[in-house]
Amino acid sequence: MIIYRTIKKEEISKCIDLITDSYNGYSFYEIFVEDKKRRFKFLKEIQKVCVKTCYKQQTILVSLKDDKIVSIAILKSPNEPEPTIWNYLCAGGLNVFLAGGIKNTLGWLKMYNESSAACHSISEDSWYLTSLVVANEFKNQGLGSKMLQDGVIPYISQHGGGLLTLITNSESNCNFYKKNGFTEFHNEVLNVNNKKLNNWGYKINIQANN
Repeated sequence: MIIYRTIKKEEISKCIDLITDSYNGYSFYEIFVEDKKRRFKFLKEIQKVCVKTCYKQQTILVSLKDDKIVSIAILKSPNEPEPTIWNYLCAGGLNVFLAGGIKNTLGWLKMYNESSAACHSISEDSWYLTSLVVANEFKNQGLGSKMLQDGVIPYISQHGGGLLTLITNSESNCNFYKKNGFTEFHNEVLNVNNKKLNNWGYKINIQANN
């Protein structure tokens, strides 16, 4: 049996490690920092800031199988404000600069804003799926789809429903989201740090559970 609920404070470190390991090697995090060890450190510091900030201001859902976290989804609702620079600094933002360097960090932030711009401009009243990850040892078992269908979509439905958007950077993920009822609304190739990054936007309308 899989249980879905919001994250607990004492689970933050575990979630940071799980997300970091899951994203290691993903194209979105391979653009900056050539050295693999430094790049992994850069990735982890980014996830630390993301999880700590989102824990306070957004929604982090986890799924548990045999009391072990196996998947995580980070959601921003239409009513939640964007984090400020101060929020990021309080969550350890300076460590991201130390890990990646000023140029790489500023470059990554610019890429992040450019890649997510289509989602944020489609509707002011939309939900945004910041992250959806499955623990490496549990991948290819359908747990990503289960998190969407049994965790994310019911949560949004119970909180008023609405449009859910996201971005992804791999064709396999595109197929995954299409399989789960999403439709593509944006497709572009970003030129970042002399490298090309495929960037797709997907959306789905979720009915409110009245």
